[in-house]
Amino acid sequence: GSIFALEQVSFADAGQLLPECSLRIKDYLGEMEKYFHIKHAHPVRGARKRSFFEKLAIKYRLPEALFPLLTWMDINRTKKLTPAQLAQYPYVDYFFYGVLKG
Repeated sequence: GSIFALEQVSFADAGQLLPECSLRIKDYLGEMEKYFHIKHAHPVRGARKRSFFEKLAIKYRLPEALFPLLTWMDINRTKKLTPAQLAQYPYVDYFFYGVLKG
């Protein structure tokens, strides 16, 4: 079996955590690694701050055909952020992929 998950992870200081987003990356990985070999785990989007690409799509009402490219560009930009940069967001959407241990 495999697992694909998109979860809200926090990198913020404890005083900035939202009640609904209080789990850290180590919390998710700790539980998932009991049952799965995690192959990929990376941020895909910081919440509550629109990216340049989101602003561009909204402002200019770009054709939907461009959305996959803009999404790919935004994910690749987000994957390069450091934990300190990710801590600017109240939470970050984080992608996990793993295969069942067996």
